[in-house]
Amino acid sequence: MFDLAQIAESWGGADDETYRTILAIFVPEAEALCSQLAGLINEGNPQRLQRLAHTLRGAASNIGATRLADCALALEHAPGPAAATRFAELHAALRATIAMIAAGGPAAHG
Repeated sequence: MFDLAQIAESWGGADDETYRTILAIFVPEAEALCSQLAGLINEGNPQRLQRLAHTLRGAASNIGATRLADCALALEHAPGPAAATRFAELHAALRATIAMIAAGGPAAHG
């Protein structure tokens, strides 16, 4: 779910104080993006959906949350009808990512 090697390279490790601060910032921002994405699924604005999915992918990649980043990428490139399925996968990945962060983050599970 998290790429510990990438976290070590980017942040010095999953137990780095700055990284843990970024995780605390990430959670509410990712939840807000996911909420916005949910509203866009049936709105018929694929460009905005793609931009928000891209933003979430970048944020997830920044913290090494590979599963979530992969799901955001899939949503970013999903054709119209497939977007709802890809969003459901992304939402599940976000819930799992947040649960892991709440349980001590990738340092506690690495």
